[in-house]
Amino acid sequence: DTTAEDVCKLLGGKLEFMNANSAHLYFRLFLSSDFGCNFYHRLTHNKPIVKEIKRNSMGRKEEHIMVVYKIHLFMDKEIMMSKDETIQNFLYYQAVHDLLTGYYPCNVEEAIWIAALNAQYRYGDFDEKKNCVGFYSSFCELKDLLPFWLVARREGETPSRRQARLYTLETAIIEAHKKMASLPHADACNHVMENCRRYTFYGNVFFLVGIEPATKKMLNLG
Repeated sequence: DTTAEDVCKLLGGKLEFMNANSAHLYFRLFLSSDFGCNFYHRLTHNKPIVKEIKRNSMGRKEEHIMVVYKIHLFMDKEIMMSKDETIQNFLYYQAVHDLLTGYYPCNVEEAIWIAALNAQYRYGDFDEKKNCVGFYSSFCELKDLLPFWLVARREGETPSRRQARLYTLETAIIEAHKKMASLPHADACNHVMENCRRYTFYGNVFFLVGIEPATKKMLNLG
């Protein structure tokens, strides 16, 4: 009967972020599909985690479901300003996840540049023999490098047109990755974080908003 709150406390203690007993106030567990690239549900903190995952994964491919551990409230300055490598890596992976899932909005040019930085971080310098078209998309059709909204099939788009569009995007990543030559692993990570920290909404918590159909005036937060 382990709950999401129990897991947050355990992970918070292991990562030495803060008092483990308060970790669930700052951190949350989320479900993502498409190998973690499509965020879709926050696990209820006080319910059995296994039952929550099963209930909210109905109709989805099980092998594509990932549980993501994230900072939910950016209120601890020690975390945000920490130079600890573990915490820096944690913040980097969370920032990348927020970009891939569309939680943090960005334009196409910015998305390509960040994808190239992530490729440099992951693979190192561009290699003409290895990093060709098909290499970056071989795992999950660029969903691990570009925002989900950019690579997802568009309404009315034929398979051939989508493939052509993905080819163009991958070619753009290749050209941008070439320009990252000799950029150290740590610097690629830092550039991504510096970009995200410039967002006025960095560290904010977003809520889904809907307009009450009957009145067109009342906002529903969910």
